[in-house]
Amino acid sequence: MNPKGMDCGLNITARGVSGENMICHTCSALRKSIMQIAIDLPNDFVAFQAEPAIRREISASYALWLYQQERVTLAKAAELAGVDLYDFMVICKDNHVPVIDVSRNELLDELGGFGAS
Repeated sequence: MNPKGMDCGLNITARGVSGENMICHTCSALRKSIMQIAIDLPNDFVAFQAEPAIRREISASYALWLYQQERVTLAKAAELAGVDLYDFMVICKDNHVPVIDVSRNELLDELGGFGAS
């Protein structure tokens, strides 16, 4: 329910699973504990997408958001998205999220060191 008490069709629930060994569906890595999140989406919202594609998009979107918030590293975000580092960098590029966070002055200082030898 939204704040006005109307059903908007988007419901999210989370449940933690701990103490169980599970295999990650995206990278086949053994996981000691995971959190499963269920999202109820209206049928017309996902009518032309298969469940695996929706899972990938949601995982990539969440990983991108965490990376933008500086809550995870680039490598950790790629792992969460279930892609390699290069593919996650492409996702960042497609979403106009910089992967190199260096100011102009820092870059000029760094480049200036090359001519000093």
